[in-house]
Amino acid sequence: MVINRSYLLHADDSGRADPETLRSHLKNHPELWKKTGPLFERLNELHRRECALNDVYRRNIAQFRKRTGIKHLTQVPILPKDVHDASGLTMIDRYLFGVEE
Repeated sequence: MVINRSYLLHADDSGRADPETLRSHLKNHPELWKKTGPLFERLNELHRRECALNDVYRRNIAQFRKRTGIKHLTQVPILPKDVHDASGLTMIDRYLFGVEE
């Protein structure tokens, strides 16, 4: 079973800086905060919303697996462009067949 256009963020957030630490750092440098603060706040809100959507997708997929009894699901993420030709198919190779680019 393939779930196409799956909206899942990577579960590993270990490389992501803590937003409060970043906010504090920026605010300790008023000129930097003046230039970047509004953008930082918008990006942080976008990430918060994406994480919430990600949680909804994970719950829905888990519920789908439970209801159908399907053990193996292949998830193809939302890609930067539609797949409608041979070159587009190469974008999904690694998800469907485990082929690395």
